[in-house]
Amino acid sequence: MTINAAEAAMIGASIGAAASIVTSTVTHISASRRERVARVWDRRAAVYDELVVIVRRVGRLRDAVLASGEFPTHGEALVADTLAVAARLGLYAPEHLVSAYSTSTEAMERWLCAWGEWHEQQETNARMTRVDPLWNAFVADVESSENADQRLMRLLRADAQGPVGAGRWAQVRVEPKRRRDRARGGPP
Repeated sequence: MTINAAEAAMIGASIGAAASIVTSTVTHISASRRERVARVWDRRAAVYDELVVIVRRVGRLRDAVLASGEFPTHGEALVADTLAVAARLGLYAPEHLVSAYSTSTEAMERWLCAWGEWHEQQETNARMTRVDPLWNAFVADVESSENADQRLMRLLRADAQGPVGAGRWAQVRVEPKRRRDRARGGPP
């Protein structure tokens, strides 16, 4: 059996078309996956940014209450913001960060309750002294909250920066190009 030129051209065109379709499909799937990963990372990064701001604001609120013994009027709105961040964090963050944030908010709730008990005590006047056991409980809960926030921030930094400190771009490779440039005598 022999193949004439027209048949060979048709077979070649068919194979080329099939290869083109497979290549474009694989490229489309890869691009879609990369775009999805980028969208999720962008959303996660936005939540991380908001989380850092809230943790720092709560830290300043905690320090202000510890220094003055009074709860600022803007503090209630700040505490309410932590719930909205928790919802978005649950969607985009890994489980260990959600757990660390939960620990941090529980520690915040403990110092808030301890402050309320100290502030509303009936037996004596609320005093910021080591003699007052309710004040000592509040100070201990503040320290626990600070430790929980520090752990959360360490985990958050580690997740955002990646294993080598370069964030999600740690997987981008530029060494092969550098090697070619060096081989050609170009800049390193």
